[in-house]
Amino acid sequence: MEDKEILQNRLSLLLGYLEEFQEFIDIKYDDYRQPNKNRRTVERLIELIVECASDIAGNILNNYNVIPESYYQSFSLLGEMGILDKQFSKELAKFGGLRNRIIHEYGSYKDEIVFSQIKPCFDSFKKFYQKITHYIQHPKIP
Repeated sequence: MEDKEILQNRLSLLLGYLEEFQEFIDIKYDDYRQPNKNRRTVERLIELIVECASDIAGNILNNYNVIPESYYQSFSLLGEMGILDKQFSKELAKFGGLRNRIIHEYGSYKDEIVFSQIKPCFDSFKKFYQKITHYIQHPKIP
């Protein structure tokens, strides 16, 4: 499978996750917390979105013989290489930390933190989807 086809497949996956996630953008905090199903669904979708986007970033970086060592780095390197705006890539990178907190539940991560990041996460990765789709059609050479 060609790199472009792999990217297109992953972008389709990302778009599907974003479409599922969109229904939670306007959820009220009490509805987010109860039933647990809503909270777990949001958490899982954040995991899937970040992991899929990181895979996309890694695939692009791999074309330049750059291998990211973390979710954070997969996004920040896109900014350093000029593929994405540096500030935007830093914005995306912070979601790698959120994903790790959800997965590993280290510290005492609070529901309020995840809840507060629903809309920013959706908005950021929707923008990521759009920018990477544009990049595939008009690649920049770093």
